[in-house]
Amino acid sequence: MDNKLAEALVLKGVLPVGTEVKARHKVMGLGSVNNVSVVDNFSITGSVIREDGRVQFKLADLRCGNPSSAYAEDVQEIDGMDPVRFASVYNITAAGDKAVLGKRRGRKPKNRVVED
Repeated sequence: MDNKLAEALVLKGVLPVGTEVKARHKVMGLGSVNNVSVVDNFSITGSVIREDGRVQFKLADLRCGNPSSAYAEDVQEIDGMDPVRFASVYNITAAGDKAVLGKRRGRKPKNRVVED
C-alpha cells in the first residue's frame, strides 16, 4: 500500500482497532536463518504516523496474538480487499486524495407532502 494512501485512511479513521490486514513481515526461519520475509494475517492494534512521514501499524497475529509491526508498504490487503479498492469505498483515490464523484444516475425520489 502506498504511504500517502495509508496516511489518508488513518487520518479519516477507517482503519480502527481490530481491522484485519494481510502484511509482510520478517521472521526467523528454520535453522536460525534470519530475516525470512513471510506474509501473514494480523489485526491492527494501533497506527502511528512517524516524524519522517511513514505510517507504521502495530499488529497482533490472528493465530497466536504475538505483537508485531509493519509499515504501510508491507500491507497487501485490508479486510480481504486490495487497499486501493478498500479506499474507493470511502471515496479516496489511490494517491490518497478525495475522489471526484460523478453524476448520480437513476430515478429521482418524489417529494410527498403529507396533509392532515
